[in-house]
Amino acid sequence: MKATVTLEEYGLVVVFEGLISRLEFLSHHDRILNDPRLKETRFKILDFTLADFSKLEVEDAYFPVAADHKLNLFSSEHALVFVATNAHTVRFVEYYKTEVTKLGAAWEIEIFASREDAVSWIKSRAL
Repeated sequence: MKATVTLEEYGLVVVFEGLISRLEFLSHHDRILNDPRLKETRFKILDFTLADFSKLEVEDAYFPVAADHKLNLFSSEHALVFVATNAHTVRFVEYYKTEVTKLGAAWEIEIFASREDAVSWIKSRAL
């Protein structure tokens, strides 16, 4: 499993590829949290379309929920955008969105089936 982080004109993009274990997911989450570009961009895209989440339980999303909320990484001017098509991965992302929203997250969270749709949405929102 690998995660590639790039800074694009519209924000920070992380593309996950391959079979991912809980330990790998948490390790990559920690790496992303420590990337100095994270707070420099208004929009973040996490693209899971090439990732295989079959070894993860939906509840494994709770650690990132707690960490992201505790660190209060994003203000209401930020958006976290997920790209996912696999049903299990979509449930994982929806769980994250539901739980972090329950905790009062200020940032906007959206889920799209394609990166093109995600980027279009971002560009429509960018000032």
